[in-house]
Amino acid sequence: MCLFRFCVGWMIMCFPPFWAQAQSMWSVKDASSLEPIAYAKVYCEVKGYGVLANASGFFSLPIHAAPSDVLNVTCVGYKPLSLTVATVMAAGGVLLTEDAIETQEVVIEASSVKPVAIGLQKSGGKIELEFSASLNERYFGSIPVLTESGDTVLVQGTLGHEAGVRVLFKRPTRVNTIHFFVRENTFEAITFRLHIYKFEQDGSRKSVLGQNILFKMDGGTGWQSWDVAQSQLLLDGEYLISFEWVDFLKEPTQTAILLIPGDKRYDNDTWVKKIDQRDWFSYLAELSIWFEGFQYSRGKAAKSP
Repeated sequence: MCLFRFCVGWMIMCFPPFWAQAQSMWSVKDASSLEPIAYAKVYCEVKGYGVLANASGFFSLPIHAAPSDVLNVTCVGYKPLSLTVATVMAAGGVLLTEDAIETQEVVIEASSVKPVAIGLQKSGGKIELEFSASLNERYFGSIPVLTESGDTVLVQGTLGHEAGVRVLFKRPTRVNTIHFFVRENTFEAITFRLHIYKFEQDGSRKSVLGQNILFKMDGGTGWQSWDVAQSQLLLDGEYLISFEWVDFLKEPTQTAILLIPGDKRYDNDTWVKKIDQRDWFSYLAELSIWFEGFQYSRGKAAKSP
């Protein structure tokens, strides 16, 4: 039995079908290209609800959303936008503008390079991080999909949750692979998006990733390897590196879960954030996640996110 478990997925909450409430679908698009933006977050912090746009950029709001509610719309690589529900309805959707992430200059010595592995490389532990979806639920992004039984179920606050670990890179480190251990997995497929936040001197966290980096698992357990070498992640300092749950596939009549184990710690090394909240919750635990790459001595200039 696990000592305790961080549940990233909530139990299913049932709502009437959107079309029965005369609700509509809206889209999130790139303001320049008008291309759809996959998995954008749309949430109202004041009232505590949030949804995630699907892979095609479409989303629906809960039936209790009021025209005056202020929505926050965010996505990796784009400037955050705040607007009312009434504005979204009038415009037929949301347009986001690309955000140019400023790169930080990191001084390294290219002649001094060594392989490095940072994080918890053991697969045991009594702590578990859980992603779960319950019975009769077949939900992609924020579009309700009819199951074979004809039931429609909406998950509030499941997709769009983030969970991650605090990592200190004492020297400039090129991260090529992210490894994480899966103890149990009953999903047919599950997709995560990578987030990287740097801890500032005042304790705040700044997003430093300017691109969507997705990882899809087609079932399976054991150690999983996420190849991020092409993203050229050069990290120097203290970061919060998190996984955001953005999509999944499961049998409609089954409960599906994915468990990542970990160990209890004296430091707040595990962090979780719900889709409808700006603030993170930290826990005295370290998950079975580790980072593989190359570490440099300081000397020559390079760019880092």
